[in-house]
Amino acid sequence: MTKPDGKPVNEEEAKTISGQYQQLEETIQHCQSRLMKLNDQILELRLALEGVKGHPHDAPICLREYSGVLIQRTCAEVLVEVSKELEEAKEEQRALKEEKKHAQEERNTLTSRYNIRGLSMDEVINAKASQQANMYAMQLQKQYQQQMSQGHHSATSSPLSGGRRSTGHRY
Repeated sequence: MTKPDGKPVNEEEAKTISGQYQQLEETIQHCQSRLMKLNDQILELRLALEGVKGHPHDAPICLREYSGVLIQRTCAEVLVEVSKELEEAKEEQRALKEEKKHAQEERNTLTSRYNIRGLSMDEVINAKASQQANMYAMQLQKQYQQQMSQGHHSATSSPLSGGRRSTGHRY
């Protein structure tokens, strides 16, 4: 990750930016999930409207379920209620699409501004393992330099053996 001026970001900035990015990803996923449910609901409501439209408006043959109880309604009443629900669902769908679009634009801006690229899980694991290996190598190098500066160096001791003398035996 780099700043817009090309300099690398420090660890705290990286955490903040990563948090913002993660929040935007969660928002996008939430919107997408809710949009899929709304699409199903809208389809159901449209089918219900089409089924009711073929009957006379004063026909008391429509049944609506409220909290698990079927209530007999006229087709006209159901037509009004279902139409209202359909419009509310469409409005919510429009709002969610707008929210998702806005979050995607923010994510894209963040991605381009800080040169963020999406990583696969393998890349994340490999990067973390590489980072840990580098830290361990630096610790070993520091330990070896300390031993050298203290005059404890011998031909048979090394930082890899933990400073123990090698006996020549392999186990």
